[in-house]
Amino acid sequence: MTEVISSNGENPTATTVLEFFDSLLSGTYVQLHGTPYVFNGIEEETIKLFTESGANTELRADAQNENRWEKVTLNNGSAKLASPELLAAFRSAEYYRTQRNSLRTSYENQLEQLRAEKRTQRMNFESDWQMLNDFINEYADEQNMCSDYERRLERWNGSFSEMNLQGRERNWNVQVRITVDHTFQIRARSEEDAKELAEDMDLSTIRAELNNNRYIDYTLDVDDVELS
Repeated sequence: MTEVISSNGENPTATTVLEFFDSLLSGTYVQLHGTPYVFNGIEEETIKLFTESGANTELRADAQNENRWEKVTLNNGSAKLASPELLAAFRSAEYYRTQRNSLRTSYENQLEQLRAEKRTQRMNFESDWQMLNDFINEYADEQNMCSDYERRLERWNGSFSEMNLQGRERNWNVQVRITVDHTFQIRARSEEDAKELAEDMDLSTIRAELNNNRYIDYTLDVDDVELS
């Protein structure tokens, strides 16, 4: 004999999943679609079950009624119950699993907190370092220090393991020599005429041609560099 719960009223004494399990003793064997479970009680409207291997599973009390749960019975019609020793073993294993998971969660939370604190400390350190760098650069400007100041910073940076001091950003006059190789298309009657027309081109014509042409060959040489 089995006790079945379904949504079509086959069992008028148990109209909900919660009512079905609420009528069972802890340790009662039940099954769903032929899969056996051991009922382990109800906590805060959560139905707690064990699988045959002792794994814990839970079922919400407001689960859909179309689920067909059966109470496993013996030949004499009485409910099949797990032995107290087996139920105690299941509960003990579940307790240690819960403790292990709780410790793991606590460890992961503490580890993430330490990582967050380390990230914050790193950000604060970098911010303070940049502030110090700005202060000494401002002092160097106020004292009208020359480029020897930047050379000193480079020597100091050799003593630091992680961070470096950055020198002042200033305007520099850089003399650059640019040689452009470009082919102009010139309409002329002869080669000599084309050369003469090319030599007589004004600057605006040259600029317009170079600006309109995306493919230009050039070489660049840097000569003198001095502070502006």
